[in-house]
Amino acid sequence: MNVLLVDDHNIVINGLKVLLKNEILNVNISEADTLESAYEFIEANQYEVAVLDLNLRGKFCFDLIKLIHSRQPQCKIMVYSSYSEEVYSLRVYKLGAKGYINKKE
Repeated sequence: MNVLLVDDHNIVINGLKVLLKNEILNVNISEADTLESAYEFIEANQYEVAVLDLNLRGKFCFDLIKLIHSRQPQCKIMVYSSYSEEVYSLRVYKLGAKGYINKKE
């Protein structure tokens, strides 16, 4: 399984990697900490799952969600963010995300 993790906090990336490697055999994980690097990974690789923070260094990831959904419709997109689910979840679902988890949960 190919997974793309997109977050600008190293501790979040490392924590998600540990969880994924403990739960999924043969998982290949790509890590992006900027929108630019996330776009490069999407152009160069195919993913089954993408876990994205909603905001990277002051830039919202709405266009990244749209891009992944349009270029790789098989990819399940999960938004993992500290922003309010009540405010943003409907918007990201409409863009193609399959789930929204608040980091406080």
